[in-house]
Amino acid sequence: MVVYGTVLPWHTDPGPMPDPAAPLPNWSEFMRVTSLQGAVWRALREENPGSVFIVAGDLNQSLGAKHYYGTTAGRQLLRDSLKQADLTCFTDDEHLPQGLLQHPPIDHICAAAPVGHVLERVDWVGWEGTWEGAGRLSDHSAVAVTLRSVPGV
Repeated sequence: MVVYGTVLPWHTDPGPMPDPAAPLPNWSEFMRVTSLQGAVWRALREENPGSVFIVAGDLNQSLGAKHYYGTTAGRQLLRDSLKQADLTCFTDDEHLPQGLLQHPPIDHICAAAPVGHVLERVDWVGWEGTWEGAGRLSDHSAVAVTLRSVPGV
């Protein structure tokens, strides 16, 4: 199993060498870094075809049918980068059970099966970022998915 954990840049991320005199271009660092990480994901997938490959973390774009956070261009770039690495996003609108979370997540779990296998979803757990009696603990919800790799097409 190969696991790649990441936090992609948010909308006003200044990047590693910001110019304090320049205005922050909205989402520019996300667009730059997502392209770079997408190339790494493809390389890792190609180098490890016999392993389950997982990309998980704060990808800073909602991939739900209802827009929540991010941009159309950012969501498309992220979807394209995942597809090029043969990754399925199990927390997008197509896979996440309806009603599991109040808003579409920006933290995602994406995976690819080893060559000759397929991934099956087994179970889901969702958390809204709150704890009874403690209020809001995080501005992020959380989701966990149990996957099983089985021989297949």
